Parts: sequence; C-alpha cells; structure tokens
Amino acid sequence: MTSSGPVVLRIAPAGENIVLARTVAASMCAQLNFPIDQLDDLRLAVDEACALLVKGDSADMRFGNLGTALAHPDTDLKLFGKPEVHGSRRLGVGLALGASIDEARAKARDVVAAIRVEL
Repeated sequence: MTSSGPVVLRIAPAGENIVLARTVAASMCAQLNFPIDQLDDLRLAVDEACALLVKGDSADMRFGNLGTALAHPDTDLKLFGKPEVHGSRRLGVGLALGASIDEARAKARDVVAAIRVEL
C-alpha cells in the first residue's frame, strides 16, 4: 500500500479512546510497511500524546502563555475545556509533526511545557 495523503482521526478526548487511536495508527503504519520497532515507538507516542496534566484543587482554572505554546511550527494544542480539577486531571494534549517520532514528541512536549495553568 502506498500513502494517498494524510489520514485524519477525530475522536472525543476521552481516555477510553486511546486504544482506538493506537489501533488506527498501528494499522496505517503496518499497511505502509513500517519496521516493527517504529510501530512500537508510534504506539508509545500515541499513548503519551504529550498530555497536559495538572494537580491541584480549583473550580476556576485559567490557561496562560498560549501564544508562545502555539508559536511552534507544525504543532497544535487541544484543550479539553474541563471546568475544574480536584486532585489530578488531564486537561489537554500537545500534538506535533516531525521528521521522526522523536522530533515530533519533543516538539509536542515543548508545546505542553509552555502552557501555564493557574488554579
């Protein structure tokens, strides 16, 4: 199989959908004859998805430094719009394209690291 262009998978940002995202990504890579070690790396990258994790207690969260986070080329940020946190909560993910999986993961981590969450 050859690539016919980008594949877009849109799913609700819920933890139970990680399995679906990982399965679709692995299936596409297998069809494109990716080496097994790269398939494993991709599964791990999808699982991590460079999550924006917050610990604390607040019913009035605010996000800051979004301009800096979104200034990175070939990156995106998905915030889940959750109104409050009590304990630990996943509030979003940083996404990125790169020449390699490692480069994409590093860029996504930079996006997430730039976000400031005020509780």
